[in-house]
Amino acid sequence: MSGTRIKQLWKGLVVLPNLKELDLNSCENLIEIPDLSGAPNLEQIGFLYCKSLCKVHPSIKVLKQLQVLRMSGTRTKQLWKGLVVLPNLKELDLNSCENLIEIPDLSEAPNLEKIDFSGCRSLCKVHPSIKVLKQLQELRMSNTRIKQLWKGLVVFPNLKELDLNSCENLIEIPDLSGAPNLEQIGFLYCRSLCKVHPSIKVLKQLQVLRMSGTRTKQLWKGLVVLPNLKELDLNSCENLIEIPDLSGAPNLEQIGFLYCRSLCKVHPSIKVLKQLQVLRMSGTRTKQLWKGLVVLPNLKELDLNSCENLIEIPDLSEAPNLEKIDFSGCRSLCKVHPSIKVLKQLQELRMSNTRIKQLWKGLVVLPNLKELDLNSCENLIEIPDLSEAPNLEKIDFSGCRSLCKVHPSIKVLKQLQKLRMSNTRIKQLWKGLVVLPNLKELDLSNCDNLIEIPNLSGAPNLEEIDFSDCRSLCKVHPSIKVLKQLQKLRMSDTRIKQLWKGLVVLPNLKELDLNFCENLIEIPDLSGAPNLEKIDFLGCRSLCKVHPSIKVLKQLQELRMSDTRIKQLWKGLVVLPNLKELDLMFSKNLIKIPNLSGAPNLEKIDFSGYRCLRKFYPSIKVLQRQQELRMSCTRIKQLWKGLVGLDNLKYLNLSDCKNLIEIPYLSGVPNLEIINFSNCRSLCKVHPSIKKLKRLEELNMPGTRIKQLWKGLVVLDNLKKLNLSRSRNLIRIPDLSGAPNLEKIDFSYCRSLCKFHPSIKKLKRLEELNMSGSRIKQLWNGSMVLPNLKELDLSYCENLIEIPNLNGVPNLEKINFLGCRNLCKFCPSIKVPERLKILGLNKCLTRLLILDKFCLPSSFMSFSGLRELYLGGCNNISIFPSIICSLSSLESLHLDGWSRLEKFPDLSRLGCLKEFKAYGTAITQMPPVNLIPKNIRSLNIQGRKRMPRKSKDHLAMFINNCFLPKQSSYPTNHDTGSPVEYEMEEMDTGSPVEYEMEEMDTGEEMLEVEALEISFGTWSSVLISGWSLGSRIPEWVHNKSTGSSLQIELDGNTTSVIGCAIFIVCDCHQFHSPEATSIPRLFKETSYVGFSFCCERDDGSLEHFSPGFSLSRVEPSVCWAYARTPRLFKCLKSNSSDNQSFIKISIKVFYSQTPVEVKEWGIHLVCPDDTGLGLGSDLDFYRQFYSAWKCGMTRNED
Repeated sequence: MSGTRIKQLWKGLVVLPNLKELDLNSCENLIEIPDLSGAPNLEQIGFLYCKSLCKVHPSIKVLKQLQVLRMSGTRTKQLWKGLVVLPNLKELDLNSCENLIEIPDLSEAPNLEKIDFSGCRSLCKVHPSIKVLKQLQELRMSNTRIKQLWKGLVVFPNLKELDLNSCENLIEIPDLSGAPNLEQIGFLYCRSLCKVHPSIKVLKQLQVLRMSGTRTKQLWKGLVVLPNLKELDLNSCENLIEIPDLSGAPNLEQIGFLYCRSLCKVHPSIKVLKQLQVLRMSGTRTKQLWKGLVVLPNLKELDLNSCENLIEIPDLSEAPNLEKIDFSGCRSLCKVHPSIKVLKQLQELRMSNTRIKQLWKGLVVLPNLKELDLNSCENLIEIPDLSEAPNLEKIDFSGCRSLCKVHPSIKVLKQLQKLRMSNTRIKQLWKGLVVLPNLKELDLSNCDNLIEIPNLSGAPNLEEIDFSDCRSLCKVHPSIKVLKQLQKLRMSDTRIKQLWKGLVVLPNLKELDLNFCENLIEIPDLSGAPNLEKIDFLGCRSLCKVHPSIKVLKQLQELRMSDTRIKQLWKGLVVLPNLKELDLMFSKNLIKIPNLSGAPNLEKIDFSGYRCLRKFYPSIKVLQRQQELRMSCTRIKQLWKGLVGLDNLKYLNLSDCKNLIEIPYLSGVPNLEIINFSNCRSLCKVHPSIKKLKRLEELNMPGTRIKQLWKGLVVLDNLKKLNLSRSRNLIRIPDLSGAPNLEKIDFSYCRSLCKFHPSIKKLKRLEELNMSGSRIKQLWNGSMVLPNLKELDLSYCENLIEIPNLNGVPNLEKINFLGCRNLCKFCPSIKVPERLKILGLNKCLTRLLILDKFCLPSSFMSFSGLRELYLGGCNNISIFPSIICSLSSLESLHLDGWSRLEKFPDLSRLGCLKEFKAYGTAITQMPPVNLIPKNIRSLNIQGRKRMPRKSKDHLAMFINNCFLPKQSSYPTNHDTGSPVEYEMEEMDTGSPVEYEMEEMDTGEEMLEVEALEISFGTWSSVLISGWSLGSRIPEWVHNKSTGSSLQIELDGNTTSVIGCAIFIVCDCHQFHSPEATSIPRLFKETSYVGFSFCCERDDGSLEHFSPGFSLSRVEPSVCWAYARTPRLFKCLKSNSSDNQSFIKISIKVFYSQTPVEVKEWGIHLVCPDDTGLGLGSDLDFYRQFYSAWKCGMTRNED
């Protein structure tokens, strides 16, 4: 009776003396096991996945003939209590019983052979009776919470399989010497397991040992004889430091050390594994697999992908039966060992993303090679001779950016099915006729230099062609006409003007993609491609007309023509019975919507941005299968009049229709799920038919002029999201008691909204409530039970006078009262939300303080889990409230605008603090290190006063207790020198580490820095930047320019470049006197400026990068940076390897609120031996700081 909906099999005693099998598997409604004492001869019982079953009937004790009991996936907590005699029981299956808390006493089931407790996540202990099960053959306890299987010696002479996979609490392998016949052991992902019990040595029958994902450092020491071991799996053992001696396991067939990231060497015993078939070591730190000749006659698969330290391919001449080789992602690999030539059985060779320049020279005979993958080998300069690999089926050279030519041997590959060469620099694939009868896929996308499509008439079975983004491609070869099997043709973003002339018969063509072909002036005759299903002309801005042949495309399903210049799609009635999606978005010249009544199966229509659209056309009304209608940014005033029956419509978007004056009658669209009327500024009323939308899930109406959403009770059981933000005329919140499943409500900036509707009490699923910027005085009276509320935003509610009672919202994670200036009361319940992580009290805290004590209310002590605290705008506080230091979990603290705070607070007790910001304070001295938390990653301080030189403290740079020396001395001029350590008076935000510094006296010509930022964003990038008063670039910067670009001559040694020093002299007219004593008085108005750069190589290719800094407003001044920018280094090193002679770098100003003039700029490439340039000692200092930071970060991660 498995899979039925029965709740009960029978009541009371039912006598069935001959019943042997009872199957009630997957009866999800079954709530109890019946009395089985009347069926004493039952041999097999199945209650698998009876998810409502919690108890086992005690009559199970009398089933003396029972052999199989299966109860996996039930809610059973206990199988039975005490001793139960089941002498014939052989199989017990309780896997995935997540409520099971204990294993029953099994001592009177001595003939058990199979036990399965896998996935019993509440199970922590193993009953000692397991020791008496001498017939036990299989024991599975994976994904349980046990720490120990058994203690001491336990004899299981018949045990063959032991599965403890994913037991994350397991701390030790038991003594297995009493189970000498074990064949298979699994400890996969036992993450607490660090050691292997020495008893493993006696398991002479062991065939499979799986221990991947454990913390084992060493499998065993010395020689261990396991003559039957065939599979060894230690994948993802990140602590494993060495491969064990495997000479005692000569019959190993499969070895896995994948992603053992601490593994650097391969044990020489690998040489004796003559039966080895599969060796997987990808993601290890191995530099060399073996030296010399190693005979592995049965090796078929060798996987070393992502071994970034591997410097050479081993000699493989004595592994002649290799079929698969993978060196993908071995980025240090530059050469291919010549022994690859002898691998006559080789079928797959993968070497993508390596640094090889050449695969092999001359002729190499590989008769069985079927797949060759060299994608993203950026140094590869030529395709090898492939004439003796005639059975190749797949070739991938995509992303080989140095590849310019195709070897003529490609012509002989008669079995070739897929050829991928996207993103290469080839100009021509082949000349003349090349016969490739089996070629099905050709990908040359992103080949910017490709100037012509080859003659394809010799590849008549092509099914898929991709020339997308070949921006030099202007013409289509006429041979395309013979490709009768062609199914997909992609030529987007090319420069073609015409696809073909006249009639071209392509009976199997299903997809045609010409999007963003801006030169395309006409759609070709498509009548010879009657099976087209998808057409895309999106962004073809020269396209003005649609070919009439579109009428014959009876299989057409998707037609995309957005952002074209067509005036008319078609005239009259056009029958397209299978058309499902029509996209005419931003068709600004379209003068009218076509007649769509001949496309009755349309499901999605998009006329968004069609600004000439003023009316709703009647042919749309007949589209009964329509599911999505998008008409945003049109000029329609009315969607439709009266009743329109569109039963399948689920999505309606009329956002930004500024002329829309009314919501249509919606009774005829009862299945609407999402409505969007955002920013319909003329919309004043909501049609009462909205009440009929019982499936409505989202209602978005921000920025409208409605005064009332609805009157009285409206039942919308499925409504989850309601957004009426920026509805400035809205005077009341509707009754929401009929929408009990609401999860998100947004009434932000409804400035006429003064009261909160009491129906909010019934929204038990509410997660987010946003009432920011409204005029409410009180959120609610008394306690409000909203058990799922996580986010409450009342920011800028300037009339709000008290924080509400939060007793009933225990799961609040984020509260924002920013800008609530009249907030003057804390309800005592503020301490209740124990899950609170983010609290914003900017610009509202002043009136909440106990001013005579200068401290926060004691209720702050309750926020033990608070992670982020925003307390800006407290301009009357001069002493830091010590109670903040009790927030032990705090990670981010913002004290912006504490204008009377003169002393840096003691933050050392905040052990978790990573970010501290205090802008606009009265602090004028750098903080001592002992006041700063050890885990700080971002420390930003900006005073309102410029720091007088005599008052500046000298600050030791630090990172995770890695201290650097204190520095002293200050420069006296405003000429630019080298970027050394300086004070930080104003700094842009960086992450994860920023710090301000002071100058050091190196005897060099220096500058006085007004702002400085240190930012370490990732392991591979570092930025030290600032701006200074002055107008000169240092003499040691040799690459300078007064224009928008400069050229750097390359000497072929750019691989040693570790950074670049950038100087930019810029001018704007926002400057006051340099004698000003405060930062705000230094400038007429706030302005920011940033810079981006573009590298152009001498082959014309481009690479954009930005050092990522945005520096504050200056006149006249020098912006400067020391940057480690991975994208620039990649470009430089690529140039060097390509023997390029120069690189041209262009500068561009962006994000400038006021006009900025770049007067001069320069770049110096920094190398390790750069000394005596005026850069030396300070740059060394920065690098020391960076190294210390990396050291600290690594230690924290460990």
